[in-house]
Amino acid sequence: MFTKTYFYRTKMYKLVNIERLMETFAGNRYIYSYDEARKVAKRKLPHFIFEYIDGAAGSEFGEQRNRNCIRQIELKPKALINVRDISTNQTILKERSTIPFGIAPMGMCQFVSPNADRHLASLGKDKKIPICVSTVASTSLERYWELSEGNSWFQLYVHSDIEFAKNLVKRAADTGYKKLILTVDVPALGRRPREEIAGFKVPFRLTPKIFLDCAIHPRWSIANLFSGIPQPGNFRKNAFDRSGGRGIIDWEFLKKLRNMWKDDLIVKGILNVDDAIKIASYGVDAIQISGHGGRQLDSMPSPIEILYHVKKQVKNKCKLIFDTGIRSGEDIVKAYSLGADFVMIGRPALMAIAAFEKKGLYEMVNLLNHESKLTMAQLGEIKISNLSMKNISKLPFK
Repeated sequence: MFTKTYFYRTKMYKLVNIERLMETFAGNRYIYSYDEARKVAKRKLPHFIFEYIDGAAGSEFGEQRNRNCIRQIELKPKALINVRDISTNQTILKERSTIPFGIAPMGMCQFVSPNADRHLASLGKDKKIPICVSTVASTSLERYWELSEGNSWFQLYVHSDIEFAKNLVKRAADTGYKKLILTVDVPALGRRPREEIAGFKVPFRLTPKIFLDCAIHPRWSIANLFSGIPQPGNFRKNAFDRSGGRGIIDWEFLKKLRNMWKDDLIVKGILNVDDAIKIASYGVDAIQISGHGGRQLDSMPSPIEILYHVKKQVKNKCKLIFDTGIRSGEDIVKAYSLGADFVMIGRPALMAIAAFEKKGLYEMVNLLNHESKLTMAQLGEIKISNLSMKNISKLPFK
């Protein structure tokens, strides 16, 4: 038994070294675009993991429509304006960020890489940007805060146990978190056919299909063999049920949470203007317009369009944060021009980690920031906070 195990591990280790050698001779590893990072991630990750992070709800029409909507927004270039001193520094909820976006909350990032949470926390520490820590992160909220040196926000998922949720809020406050994000767009987990077909399950189950998938991706398999199967870090072992009920919170819960949490409160997952108006009246500090990456409702309205309409109605009653479908610096500039006070990215960060680990993550972040500056230069703007509808030439909606 020992001999067989040693033989297979040695053989897989050699395959990993061959992969690394091929990459060395392939030349520059710089990430030039989201699509490039996605292509490399697809090659390196087991199929069932890639489908988990890349897939969306239903036929994925809603996710694609939002992307098309963002693409069709036309910006208004301006000439002969001195833009030598362009800055993408931004302040959100009295917290200064050196770049105009943060990292949206994403659960179980360790499936992409055993070091994913550490890479993201390091990014927050080094770049001084907010990293949103999911309730179902593989690293505990306390450890994340320590690794990021306080550059993190906590996202609250409320499952079937209200008391457990309240305890998480208390843990976050005791740890030092100043920003709490209540996610409200998962009353039930959306159906994502691609991950179902690929066999992705939580808790993890090693079926023959998954075993073969892991065997043909030796680098990922060896890394996870030694680090262990990822587990949600804020739960007792095997206590998290991904398919469990989440639709137990209501407006009364929001009211109680507002009274309980004395620092900044953000409500995430809003795609309804009436909801946004009502939430603002509850005294929240920010609303996060989000389609959950298109992973909840195939027939969702385009989040970028909802951002435009919410801004018109809510105005300055609270801050607006935007995520879903951001793939480039131009997308970031478009979101700010439509009324966002801050932007979050999700998939670009995970794809970059999957492609080239920490190096890939930092390159992706630097690329998006660089593209944002280039776009602002074309528009004749030197401060990202100055972007508004005046920078829009044409919208694909009214």
